[in-house]
Amino acid sequence: MRVCIDAGHGGKDPGAVHGGIKEKDLNLKAALKLKALLQTAKVDVLLSREGDNDVALGGRTGMANAHEVDLFISIHANASPSALPYGVQTYIYSKETRKLIGDAVQAEMEKVYNQDSEWNRVIDGPGLYVLKRTKCPAILIEMGFMTNKADLKKLTSEKYIPELMQGVAKAVSSLAKKN
Repeated sequence: MRVCIDAGHGGKDPGAVHGGIKEKDLNLKAALKLKALLQTAKVDVLLSREGDNDVALGGRTGMANAHEVDLFISIHANASPSALPYGVQTYIYSKETRKLIGDAVQAEMEKVYNQDSEWNRVIDGPGLYVLKRTKCPAILIEMGFMTNKADLKKLTSEKYIPELMQGVAKAVSSLAKKN
């Protein structure tokens, strides 16, 4: 199985910024951790970026399509105008992707997140470029809300992102074993 991991944002695009923390840095940390975990599970992994550089959305999906990957995972941290929202989310483009991997990834992330939230859910993301422009099943995960004090504390802790990526890797490894 071949997976393309997209560390959202990068370079001149910091993504969300809250409390001096840049989303692009959290996303890259998570992508590098997920890559290492999946490689240990004998999954072939491509990264859209391995450092703090600009990669256009078309370049991200183009890489996945050119390498004919089996799964595309875009990693993000959420933000809201309000400090209220908290939780983890998985965006999908099709019902098939939801059944194939979306529900499993969301369930694993919720185990690690370990807190009920009305924002914990799988969401149909038809307008998201990276989901609709990939030829393979694609998901976009939100690791938590940077604008929520408790979520930001999790996102910047030493344990949370590695544990969250272990959950994602578990779901992807289960899929790889089926193929």
